Amino acid sequence: MPVSSGRAPRFVFPIAAAGVLVLAAGLRFVNLGSEWLWYDELLSVTFSRIPIHQLLDPRLPDPHPPLYYLQLRYWLALGNSDVWIVSNPVLWSVGAVASLLFAANRIFGARIALTGAALLAISPIALMFAHETRMYSMMMFLVIWAWYFNHRFISGASLGPATVVGIIASESCLLLSHATGPFMVAFVYVYALFLAWQEGAPRNRLVRWGAIHLVVGVAMIPALPHFTKSQAQVLSQGFPYLITPNALDVVQTLTDMLFGLAVSGVWIDLLTTLASLLLLLVALRIPSSRPLVLSLVVAPILAAVLISHLRAPVWHIRTVVFVCPFIALAIAQSLWSVRRHEGGRRRMAEGVALLLLVALVAGQLAAGIAQLRRHPIKAFDVKRTVAEVRQRLQPGDAVFVPHPFDYWCFAWYFFGPYGNRNLSNQGIVQHGDNYIVHGAPRPAVFRDRTVWFVRTFWRPAAGIDHHTLVDTFDHSGFVVDQYVPTDE
Repeated sequence: MPVSSGRAPRFVFPIAAAGVLVLAAGLRFVNLGSEWLWYDELLSVTFSRIPIHQLLDPRLPDPHPPLYYLQLRYWLALGNSDVWIVSNPVLWSVGAVASLLFAANRIFGARIALTGAALLAISPIALMFAHETRMYSMMMFLVIWAWYFNHRFISGASLGPATVVGIIASESCLLLSHATGPFMVAFVYVYALFLAWQEGAPRNRLVRWGAIHLVVGVAMIPALPHFTKSQAQVLSQGFPYLITPNALDVVQTLTDMLFGLAVSGVWIDLLTTLASLLLLLVALRIPSSRPLVLSLVVAPILAAVLISHLRAPVWHIRTVVFVCPFIALAIAQSLWSVRRHEGGRRRMAEGVALLLLVALVAGQLAAGIAQLRRHPIKAFDVKRTVAEVRQRLQPGDAVFVPHPFDYWCFAWYFFGPYGNRNLSNQGIVQHGDNYIVHGAPRPAVFRDRTVWFVRTFWRPAAGIDHHTLVDTFDHSGFVVDQYVPTDE
C-alpha cells in the first residue's frame, strides 16, 4: 500500500503517465540530430569496441567497471551514427522517468508519482546527461530500482523471489557500472536501515535482508580488482576535475543539479533554488519522506563533502547526480503534503505550494530550453577538429597524436567508427599519402614534412625538432598545432 497520497481514478493514471513519458521522450529526442560525440563519449564507444577479454581486464586504463561498455557494445552492433549512439543514454533516461513513475506509484501513490516523474522529465541535469553517452542515465535508472526493491522488502510489501532477485540484480549492476557504484549502493543501504528503524521492521526480516546483501557481496568478488583499481585511482591519484569543495562550490553544484550547466538567468536560478530548498525542508517534516530525503539526498552530498576534505577530492556533480530522482520525489511529496491541512490553513498552504510549483517548473523549463539549445557539457569538439584537419591536410603531411586517449577520439572520426586502425598499437599508420603517428614521436617520419600536432588543451604543446609552429586552432579544447620544417 502507498504510504502517503491517495491514488487517482484508475483511468486517469495511465493517461497522465503516458503524457509524462511523451514529455520526457519529446524533450530528450528533440535536437538529437545536432549531436556529436565529445571526448568522454568517444572513450565510451572505443572501450565498447575492444575485445571483451581486454574490457574485463582491470588493467584497462579506465576507472569504471565494464557493464556500461558491454551494453553499449551490443547497441553499436545495430548502428554507429552519432544520433544512434546518443539515443542509448536517451532511452536510459526515459527509462528512469518510467521507473520512477512505476516505483513511486507503488510506494507513495499516483499523485506523487506523476509529479515526481514530471519533475524528473523536465530536469535540466537529467536532460543534459540524457545526451551524453556515458553511464549516468543508466545509473539513475538502476538506483531507482535498487531503492524500490529495498523499500518493498524492508516494508514487508513484498518478500518473494522477484523482490530478492530485483535487489541482487539492481545493486550488482550499479556496482558494475561506475566507480561510484559502492557509494550509491551504500546510501540505498542507509535508506533501508532508516526505514527499518522508522517502521520497526522485525529482526528476522532484517536478517534475511542482510543475507541477500551477503549474496551481492559474494557475487562481486570477481569484480574486486576493478573496485580496488578504481578506488585507488580516485583516492590516490585523483582526477583534475575532482575538487575539495568550499561552501560556494557546494551551492554551485546544487544549483547545477537543478538547472544543468546552461545558465538560464541569475534570478530564475535563485528563485528556483530557494523554492526547491524550501520544498525539501517541508519534505523533512513528513515522516514518510524523511528516510528518502535524509538518506538519498542529504547524506550523499554531506558524505562527498566530508570525503573530499578528510580523504581525497571526490566532489563533482557526477559523484552525486544519482540523487536527482529522489530530489524530484521529495519535492513532489512536499507539494502534496498541503492536503494534510484543514480550512483556511489548507487554502493558504495550497496557494503557497502552487506558487512554489510555478516557480520551480518555470525555472526548470527555462533552464531546460537553454540546455537543449546548447551542449554545455560537450567540450572537445573532436568532430569539427577532424573535419578541419582533413580540409587542411596536404599530401605527404603527418598527423601526430601522442596520447592514446586523444588518438582514439581522433581516429573515430578520421578513420571511421570501425576502422581497424582505431585501436592500432603500431605507432605509425599510413593513410593514403599521409602518416598518422601516435605514441612516441618519429623524427624520421616528421623530417621535411608538415606535422599536425593533435592534443587536448591541458597537454603540453611540445615542440617538434627542426620544425616551427606556424598556426594553432582550437575547437572547444581539442587543439591542433601546425608545424612546418625549419629552413636550415
